[in-house]
Parts: sequence; C-alpha cells; structure tokens
Amino acid sequence: ASPDTIAHEWVDGKTLTEDDLATDVTIGLRIAKKLSRLHTSAFPSVFASPDTAEPVLWSSINAMLERIAKDPELLPAPFSLDMLVRECKTAREALDKCAGCQQLVLGHGDFKPSNVMLEDANGAITFIDFELAGPNYRGFDIFKLFRRGQTSNSEPTPMSHANLRAFVEAYLDYEEPKAGISPGGVDKLEALLEEVYLFEPLTWLEAAVFFLFAITEDPEHADDWAALARHRWEQYELTRDALSPNSRLSRKLGAVEA
Repeated sequence: ASPDTIAHEWVDGKTLTEDDLATDVTIGLRIAKKLSRLHTSAFPSVFASPDTAEPVLWSSINAMLERIAKDPELLPAPFSLDMLVRECKTAREALDKCAGCQQLVLGHGDFKPSNVMLEDANGAITFIDFELAGPNYRGFDIFKLFRRGQTSNSEPTPMSHANLRAFVEAYLDYEEPKAGISPGGVDKLEALLEEVYLFEPLTWLEAAVFFLFAITEDPEHADDWAALARHRWEQYELTRDALSPNSRLSRKLGAVEA
C-alpha cells in the first residue's frame, strides 16, 4: 500500500456535539476509558520513540505555517506571518518549560466531539478522523474534547468543569491499573486537571492557524475562514496567560524562568 493511502470504513451512527459532553456525564466516562486505552498504546514503528518524537501539535502547525508563508498576502487583518511565527514560537517555549506536561502519548490530534461517534447498532463509542494521530500531549486531546464556543455565531453554554473532572478521574482509573501502579488519588487527579487546563490556549492557537491555512487552500471562502480565525485568535489571547511562567498553572506544573 502507498504511504499516502487513507483507509475508510462506513459506520452508522451520529457524531457527538459540544452539548453532549456538557450535559451527559455518562458519555464522557465511556469516552475516557477508550481515550486512555489509546494514550497508553505502544507507538507504531513509523513514529520515533516517545523520548525523541516531535509532537504532532507542533509538526502540524509548522507545516501549516510553511504553506501560509508561500502566500502571506492572503492573510487577513490583523494577521501577519511574522506575528504567527513569533506567537507559536513563544507558546512552544512556554510549554517546554512546564516539566509536568512533557510526556508524549499516542494522541488523536483532533479530538473534538464531532470526531467521536455513537454507533447505531450497539451504542458503541467510535473515534474517527485519525489524520493527525501520532505523538502528542494528552492534555491537548482532553481539553479539545470539552472546549466550548467553537462557533462564533452564538453564545455557547458554559463548559462543564464537573464533567471534565469526572472524565479525568475515569481516564486515570483506566490508565493507572494498566500501567501497573496504584491509583494516585486526589493529588494525581488535580495534577492532570491542571495539565489539561494548561492546553486551553494551545487548542485555540492551533485552530486559528488552521483557519488561516484554510484561506490559502480555499481562497473563494476567505471571508468565512477569516471570521473563524479571528474568533479563535481572540479566544487564544483571552487564555494565553495560562502559559506564562507567572501563572498559577505554569508554576504548579514546574515552569521556571530561563
């Protein structure tokens, strides 16, 4: 088979929505076990070892920036190529200083509700769209699943922090026995929750870059992509302080100033 081949399988069912995750804790608990199983799976041989692999978050952002760089004149205000490169570099440097979130897992890479299906036949949970699967941060997958306000057309209902907490607890309940260690209790739960929240700004940054990249691929709908990019960038600016060395989250996850 060609290395560029994508395998498809038809599944009868429905994709989940943001509201499903916000209103039905039981769905999240079922997803948590399956995601933990993915994250604790061995890396396929096509990838480098977890110790040396490049996180897909950054390799995909870099690939999109390279494409944007070929047609920088297509960028809408207030964006510029220098601005994007600088902000992505700063965000990565900040994340790299957080010792508590550097372990890579086999991640999904685009783990939003619409990439989770409930099968019609038996109600099974199925993950779809593994195009960005590979070495990545577990916190990125988890936060993106629960992130709210992915549309700019209406005011979303608030994110359910209680459901996220229950999700992380279920995720750890599966992960730790599989790894052969005793449950970490409250301290382990709180540590992973803090790690997950640290990735909120990065989910928005990645999304903003994606929609700006989309303009280069589909200029006919540039206005639509630009509106989405601006919304994601606004959300990134509102949350990026979480990556600051002086933020409570960064301090607790081991960030130190160079």
